[in-house]
Amino acid sequence: MIKKGKLSVIFDSLVDGKPSDEQWYKDRLAICSECEHNTNNITKSNSTLAKLFKIMPFDHCIICKCIISNKCSRKEEMCGLIYINQKPKWNALVVETIDNDAFNIYNNSFSHANIYLGSDRNGEIKDSLSGSDNDSYDYFVVDFGVVDNDPDTMSLTLESKNGNTFNIGHVSSGCGCTKVKFTQLDEQHAAITFDVIPKIGDFATNVMVYYSDKNGLSKSVRILVKGFRN
Repeated sequence: MIKKGKLSVIFDSLVDGKPSDEQWYKDRLAICSECEHNTNNITKSNSTLAKLFKIMPFDHCIICKCIISNKCSRKEEMCGLIYINQKPKWNALVVETIDNDAFNIYNNSFSHANIYLGSDRNGEIKDSLSGSDNDSYDYFVVDFGVVDNDPDTMSLTLESKNGNTFNIGHVSSGCGCTKVKFTQLDEQHAAITFDVIPKIGDFATNVMVYYSDKNGLSKSVRILVKGFRN
């Protein structure tokens, strides 16, 4: 799978307008308005880059360099702190792919976990947070980050691309710590929900979604659920 490119996301943020009535957008703006990495909140800095952003007409994030109002308006985006290995203050609502026969995935529990793409081909682990727009990935990632308590029920929605239809046969989890179930919403959408009761420390499990495509061919989608529990 190949994710929707950064330039496409930036272009969409300029032409689509702002979802001003959406609560998730308002929440993101409120979080960023109080953030120490917002150029509007930087009072003293020896950084030339920070000084440059300070005189620009829009508030920018000094971490990801984005115009905050534009970045917050795109469901594909997430807080820039994740790019410096810190817990993001808000998460992505959707991962869009550009493959004709792949899926988009919607994060119905974005206050609990982040979503992105991952790959572990030939023993090399990579993800779409650090990869380029042309990189190809093998699975979706649900990342709880650091949690102090057991995560609540996580819910995702799979959406097929370009009018393709699919029918889920069953879903399975790689370990007993994750209980998973599905609901086929229609021929192009399915809800996947799972409860994760993680062990102390790093936890990771694979959730497999087995389905048949519009031609009756058996296929599967892999979702890696991961995080760290204190």
